[in-house]
This record gives sequence, structure tokens and C-alpha cells, in this order.
Amino acid sequence: MCAMREGGAAQPYGPRPSSPSAGSLREAELDRLLELAMRDTGVHAGAVFLLASDGQTLRLEVTAGMPAEYLAPWFTVALSSRFPVTDAVRERRLVWLGDPEDLARRYPRTAIALPYHHAVAAAPLLTGTTVWGALLLFWPGAGSVRADGPSPERVRAAGRRLGRFLREAAGTGHAVRPGPAPRTLAQPPRSTMHGRPRPGRTTSPCCSSGSRPPGSARPVGPRRKALWR
Repeated sequence: MCAMREGGAAQPYGPRPSSPSAGSLREAELDRLLELAMRDTGVHAGAVFLLASDGQTLRLEVTAGMPAEYLAPWFTVALSSRFPVTDAVRERRLVWLGDPEDLARRYPRTAIALPYHHAVAAAPLLTGTTVWGALLLFWPGAGSVRADGPSPERVRAAGRRLGRFLREAAGTGHAVRPGPAPRTLAQPPRSTMHGRPRPGRTTSPCCSSGSRPPGSARPVGPRRKALWR
């Protein structure tokens, strides 16, 4: 059934298609910037943590390349705790752990809790002196001089891009807040983390997040408090 507009044009009855909400558009842009950070640095997994409204905790917002469950002990983590992203935020600097042994030496409880051995970088999301959260990246490194490791400056640049986006969103009165539960982005088929395709696999065995439709994201349940304080 159609209604007639004043000018005689027909207009169908019924609900109009819903347009994406501002919140979903901001979420999509945050996801895009995380994926861009991973592509630009060449890492196999990454995560974004956002500063909670209390200003004293970081909350995991989204992961890509690995299930959010891998970071379950740090779904919510106090800034006073010892963890690469909290140190990056408190000290306003890049935390670089270019070898899994560096991670084990400087953050032994973190290394024990992670299910796989990684090299790690954590960059604060900064604009000026304001911090919005942190970017956490993983790769199978054995030292920062390896050709297949990310560039520290590219990691910093990715953090700056995310920081600018979060500042602009807050400036319009629509700050990006942590969601009710972390999300895991679906990943396209890719080679293993060592860069050599392995027959029969679409993702690295350490990064598989299950079968989900392209473009989907899945929550992983209620947030859990950090184990390390």
C-alpha cells in the first residue's frame, strides 16, 4: 500500500530502513583503525583498551587476530597493576617487548597467563597530554631487529591515529565508551603468523576465533576483574 505525497508521488507505508546509529558508526571506525594498525605494522593480533569513566581502570574493548578470551584476566585492569598497557598509559610511552623472553622477564605473570609466547608492544592512545586508552599488538618476534617485526614508529603512529579519533568523537559530545563486553573481530583468511601458508588452515592456530560470518563480532560474556592488582 502506498500513500500520496503532496506533489502526487507515491510513498510506501511501513517502517523505513533503519540507519546505522552514531554509536555503531563510531564502533565501526574504532574497529577499522585497529585493523589498519595491524596491517600497517604487520602484526598478527591486536587489541584496543579504553580508559573507563573512573579514570583508574582500562577495559578491553575489541580484539582482532585472536579471541578476546585470550586476554580474559585483563578484561578490566587497574592502572596501578603491572601489565604492558597499564605501564604504557601511566608512563605515556611505548612499551616494547621485542622478544617473548623480554615479556617473561619483565612481566612474568602476564607471560604465564597468555596461552602462547609472543613479542608485544603497547602504545598509549594520546592527544597532547590526554590519554584515552592503549593499543596492544602481538607478533612472533625474537628481537626488534628482525625484518618481520613491526617498526616502533609505526606502532606509535597507529596509537596517535586512534587517539585523534577518540578525541574527535569526544569533542562532538559522543565519546567512545567501553562496551558491556569485549568484542572479537572476524578475520579474513590469512597465512600463519610466521608468514608461511599452511594447507587446511585459514588462520594461525594461535589466533583462531572460531567460525563466524565475515564482518561479525562476538561478545564474550560478562567482564571479569583483573587477576593482577
